[in-house]
Amino acid sequence: MNSLGLPIVGDDFYPRITERPYDDFTQPLELVARRLEFTDPITGEQRVFISRVLLGIGIGENVS
Repeated sequence: MNSLGLPIVGDDFYPRITERPYDDFTQPLELVARRLEFTDPITGEQRVFISRVLLGIGIGENVS
């Protein structure tokens, strides 16, 4: 994501390495997906979640 100019807020690795204890959750990553879809491994049901958060890149625009 950082190479696309869209760094993840709170990422300890990019653009620089920040060392924190493994159990320090005081500054979580701030990453949101527009749409998340998967097959539930227990029920086999197709699950779809669509975020209501407005993303700055434009609705429906693919980054990858």
